[in-house]
Amino acid sequence: MNHQIHAYWQRFVTTHRLENAHYDAWAFGDDAETANQLAELVVKGIKTATTSALEDYESNEPLPKAGDYNMILWADGTPACITQTKVVEIVPYKWVSAEHAFHEGEGDRSLTYWRTVHEAFFKNEYQRLKQSFPPPISRVFVNYSRLSIEMRVLQNKSLINEKMIFFSKIPLVSSCLNGLL
Repeated sequence: MNHQIHAYWQRFVTTHRLENAHYDAWAFGDDAETANQLAELVVKGIKTATTSALEDYESNEPLPKAGDYNMILWADGTPACITQTKVVEIVPYKWVSAEHAFHEGEGDRSLTYWRTVHEAFFKNEYQRLKQSFPPPISRVFVNYSRLSIEMRVLQNKSLINEKMIFFSKIPLVSSCLNGLL
């Protein structure tokens, strides 16, 4: 495991007094540009949801569940932030809602944009698996809250938005930020 990932997680569980908490560390997408763009949206508080193919979980890993912790990584494998899963829904692809597209935070946040980008992504994924798209299989939608931002990210002022400045003025949050804003 990357030393930075382990150290960041240890700071997080110590600060939040969590015992026996587990996390998954991962980056978005299948290329560096996408990983960095989407991680930045999460850091800024714009992206609060994500979508994946149900069959990805069926063959490799258990479905996410409310309460799960995730460490979102930059393309270089370093930590960007920690999120906690709030809601997990499994719905057919054709039932993706405008609300979910908005929470994904990408592009203009519209359902039209979401469908364009995700159809391209899923078509490539299914082509690689030698399957047709769209499959009659559902999607897993995960809504989450960003709980923590890695110190290196906070030191990059261009990634800090108005919400983060507001919350830094709240005593408990301010003490967690250690005066980095």
